[in-house]
Amino acid sequence: MDMLGIAVVGSLVLAGSAVVAWIKFFMDMGSMRKEASSAMTMATAAHGQTTILRDEISAFKVENAHEHGSFMGIETRLNSTLSDLRADIRSMTDRLDRVLDRKQRSA
Repeated sequence: MDMLGIAVVGSLVLAGSAVVAWIKFFMDMGSMRKEASSAMTMATAAHGQTTILRDEISAFKVENAHEHGSFMGIETRLNSTLSDLRADIRSMTDRLDRVLDRKQRSA
């Protein structure tokens, strides 16, 4: 085999490997597109679930704020009632002291 024959065989081998590399590239690209499509589907589902969760948390915040406001109103009324009761008990104690003082003076 002469030099020209070796060069032709070498060229054919190189051309064949280039064609194989080209085919492998496009097969890998198809595989990557399938994976990208699957990842996009999963990302869309995760986004939907995140949106639902965000809405539920917002609703919980509103409900919690409403309940907290109601409890604050109850606490304020309870404190006011206890202060009034304390004042009434002090007034009754003062009256009882005066009655007992009068009774001791008259005895």
